Amino acid sequence: MKYFMDESFPAWRGFQGIRIVGDVHGEAGDFKAAIDDARTIGFFIVQIGDLVDRGPDSVGALRLALDLRERGAGLFLRANHDDKLRRALHGNPVKIGAELRRTLDALEAVPDRAELLPRVRDALERAPWWLRIGDYLLVHGAFHPAMLTSSGPEAVAPRRLADKCRWLAIYGEGRRDNAESDLPTRTYRWIDTVPLGITVVIGHDVRATDRIVEQRGALGGRVLFCDTGAGTR
Repeated sequence: MKYFMDESFPAWRGFQGIRIVGDVHGEAGDFKAAIDDARTIGFFIVQIGDLVDRGPDSVGALRLALDLRERGAGLFLRANHDDKLRRALHGNPVKIGAELRRTLDALEAVPDRAELLPRVRDALERAPWWLRIGDYLLVHGAFHPAMLTSSGPEAVAPRRLADKCRWLAIYGEGRRDNAESDLPTRTYRWIDTVPLGITVVIGHDVRATDRIVEQRGALGGRVLFCDTGAGTR
């Protein structure tokens, strides 16, 4: 969790600062505690993505995120777990594992699903791929320098670079070492492309469960890893 102030980000005007909340993964109780604390001190919230799956209450986490967005008190970024849910809710072909199945079943079981599901679909569709706030670049998975000058992939050219930025934003950087594994080995060459004076804030990868981890790249740029393992403890 991190907070800062920046005059260049219009959404938070009227708030005392911005608080960043890392991956939630269905831990609605902890997410609510972070929201309540931010509200007490008048902070806008940017949640870094991965609201759902793993933890006990993905529906509750989604409701909290929707409430933040609809009140103008916060927003959340696109991330791999949430984007897979988005595609599933639109009826696109996706591989539905046990975690996503639990989330989908929980959404289907709520009494207000006819009202809730369109709100969820719309919010997931509108979630930013990344967010530039002054000298900070907030993104779920990994950074590319093109993100510093573009508000989203639709503003990136050529298309091949736009597609690369989409992939990095929600999946991060990686390579496949094991053909039998569904998960790539994560790599971090992109850290050395972060310019001096820029701080990139990501989730997606648990570097520690008790603190935010900082790393510097070859150009002097700073990266903060904010995923502290919600939903896995």
